[in-house]
Amino acid sequence: MNVFSVMTLAVAPGIFWLWFFYKKDKLEPEPKHLIIKTFFLGVLLAIPVLIVQLPFVMVLGSTALLAVIVAPITEELGKFLVVRWSVYSNIEFDEPVDGIIYAAAAALGFASIENVFYLLGSYFAPQDIAEGASTTQAVLTLFVIRGLLSVPGHALWSSLWGYALGVAKFSERDRAKVLIRNGLLLAMFSHGFFNALLTISPFLALGVLIVIPVGWRMTFHRIASALAASPHALRPPRDEV
Repeated sequence: MNVFSVMTLAVAPGIFWLWFFYKKDKLEPEPKHLIIKTFFLGVLLAIPVLIVQLPFVMVLGSTALLAVIVAPITEELGKFLVVRWSVYSNIEFDEPVDGIIYAAAAALGFASIENVFYLLGSYFAPQDIAEGASTTQAVLTLFVIRGLLSVPGHALWSSLWGYALGVAKFSERDRAKVLIRNGLLLAMFSHGFFNALLTISPFLALGVLIVIPVGWRMTFHRIASALAASPHALRPPRDEV
């Protein structure tokens, strides 16, 4: 296993889950170039998030407080601003489900670059057994765990504010503010709770096997509600953009 294969493994889950969420927009699929743009803005988001988190890292170190409070707040707010400042005002953002789709795209871009760092860290970390097989096993184990949990987790938590943003665009101003605020807070809390389970103790880490399915259930429910509220619901779906 070489660096290129590790990086390929690292970005593969993000691309798969991006395709998965994109296919959920059945009525009026978004232009692919906007999805790709939002994904790469999510990748670039890692830079300002790292800059904002750096002072907290220097003060707190790699503590649970950083993972449970600082990371969820800065990451969810950053992903929200990517969507809010880029595609939210675009004419293509024309139905509530678009909030979920673009939120997932930004989240998966961020999760992909994060995954690159994690897998490369595992690849270059000293191994107990100085053989290539041990390094490969460590990378593949992390690839499976993060590909099924952490990477889609970013999209699941961001879909909470994404749904709120999508509904808010078609709501009156005061209600829109409340929806967005509550969506962001719920996403930050869910993200923080997920991180807490992973960082506090190995026993509690098993709780993510419950939290992730609950996150999927919440997301599918919001997708269904957003599609039902779409102005395109009574029109035939557009096959190609």
